[in-house]
Amino acid sequence: MSRPANLLELTGRANSGKAMAGIGSTRAACAYLEHLLEEGWEVEQSVYVRPHWQSTARSNNSKTYHVILSRENHVNLASVPEGLEIEQFLVERGLTVDSL
Repeated sequence: MSRPANLLELTGRANSGKAMAGIGSTRAACAYLEHLLEEGWEVEQSVYVRPHWQSTARSNNSKTYHVILSRENHVNLASVPEGLEIEQFLVERGLTVDSL
């Protein structure tokens, strides 16, 4: 069974060896989520949303969605900045969103 693709591999960015703190672009994050779903991961209910923790990089009103995925005995977390793509992803799948 293959491991989930690393976001850095999916977006073509060089891997610096540091842990990924979050996902920079909504489009890349949604592509990552779609890839995980194709690999057999399932989105857990609910998706959580909270204010973006790096407010200097984004407006103070921006939010980050935290999507929990599972497959067999493994759990994966994808943090996605707000945007049209993630909103469509949530609506298309009928996912509920809880605020933190």
